[in-house]
Amino acid sequence: MFTDPYQVWQWRTGTDTAVATGTRDLGGFRVEAADRFVGTVDDSSSVLGTTCLVVDNDPWIPGRKMILPAGTVDDVDCAGRTVHLDRTSDQIRESPDYDPTTFARPHYYDQVAHYFAGTYRR
Repeated sequence: MFTDPYQVWQWRTGTDTAVATGTRDLGGFRVEAADRFVGTVDDSSSVLGTTCLVVDNDPWIPGRKMILPAGTVDDVDCAGRTVHLDRTSDQIRESPDYDPTTFARPHYYDQVAHYFAGTYRR
């Protein structure tokens, strides 16, 4: 489980230590895809050996939240309160739907990891 070579569930080398260790709260930070604004950080989580952001996609996609693996984060601008992703808004829009009732299940994380790993192979 979670043996993806792209290590989508881990922060990248060079990520701010406070971000990588979870001591900096990213709640409310803007989330910018490679091509546009896609939401704000609602929460961050480290569950089942994974690290990810729960992102509220309002107003881009009203009523939708999604999980973004830490490995999709290109940079965190703490002063500007912005998370920059290396994926496009189309790639993010097509990601598996977030369901809080299945959030902590290994199968869901496998789906998300498989999806995002595939976006790096295209």
